[in-house]
Amino acid sequence: MLPGTAQADDAVVSQATRTAKYSAYLAMKAAQGDEQAKETAKGFSALSDAQKSRFLDLLEDRSLMDKFFEQAEAPAVTTGKTLAVLAGGDVVVERESVGGADDSSTNTDAVMRASGYRDMWASYAVTDKFLGVKVARVSVRTNYQVKGKDTTKVYPGSASHYL
Repeated sequence: MLPGTAQADDAVVSQATRTAKYSAYLAMKAAQGDEQAKETAKGFSALSDAQKSRFLDLLEDRSLMDKFFEQAEAPAVTTGKTLAVLAGGDVVVERESVGGADDSSTNTDAVMRASGYRDMWASYAVTDKFLGVKVARVSVRTNYQVKGKDTTKVYPGSASHYL
C-alpha cells in the first residue's frame, strides 16, 4: 500500500465537456423557440461521440473556413446543383441555382404578356453540412420583369439564412 496519485486524461474530459456545452447551447436556443437550433440539435445528438468531437473540431477549424470562402468566391453555376466536398468528405457545400418564368405572377396582365413582357424569377442557395448535419444555409430570390432579353422592372425579392 504505497501512496499514489491518479489523474484523468484531460483530453477526454475536455471533449466530453465541449460536447456537453455545445448540446446545452443548442438546447437553450431551442427552448427559446429557435427551430434551426432544434433541427441542428437533433442531427448533432444522432452522431456518435467520436463524430460529435469531429463535428466540433470542424466548426473551429480556421483553415476549413478559408476553403469555405474560396467556395463562396467561385463562379456560380447558371442552373442546377453543385457539390463541393471538403475535410475528407465530412463537409459538403451544396450550391443550387434555379429560375424561370413566373406565369402565375399577378404583376403582369394578359395585355402585357401579349406584348412580350414576362415575369421571371431566379434563386441561389448555399447549404453547408458537417457530417450530414445542416449548419448553415443562405438563400436569395429575385423577381423581375423582362421584354425580350432586357430587364424592364425589378420586383422585391427575398433572402433568408440559417445558421
